[in-house]
Amino acid sequence: MIVNMIVDLAAASFETPDESTVLTAAGVSLVGREGAGPDDVDWIRRTFHGKWHEEAAAGWNWFARAALGPVGFAAYAQRSFRFWWLEKWWDREDVGIFGPMGVDRKMRGQHLGVVLARRALGSLKAMGYARALIPAVGPIEFYEKYCYAQVVERLEGRP
Repeated sequence: MIVNMIVDLAAASFETPDESTVLTAAGVSLVGREGAGPDDVDWIRRTFHGKWHEEAAAGWNWFARAALGPVGFAAYAQRSFRFWWLEKWWDREDVGIFGPMGVDRKMRGQHLGVVLARRALGSLKAMGYARALIPAVGPIEFYEKYCYAQVVERLEGRP
């Protein structure tokens, strides 16, 4: 089953008051950029599954970087990949697409995902989107708690 969630960007603030504390404690810095460099793409391909590396290369990203390279990312605003579970959302000019997002297993539990998700959602808001779609969600509770997302649809198989 594919679960899509929606976030009302206009109604929420995506500032993370303890962001600098989280980043310092994890020993990382954030870098925002359009697309993904070859090292980023290679890291995403090795660390995660599917076409995440291609999706990141096709959109905008926030990267969490440690001394040895990337340890997390959140992609947003890509519109190149037309997965079937996004079909009803493509023509919605007020809806930005969030994701994929991932944090290296060794770095989980430090709230880097919260910081990355909120940065990406805040960036979608700054781009003028009223809502953000978080498609094909894994951790529903994470997005409800930290991103103010609500389940908007549950899809089974290709329509």
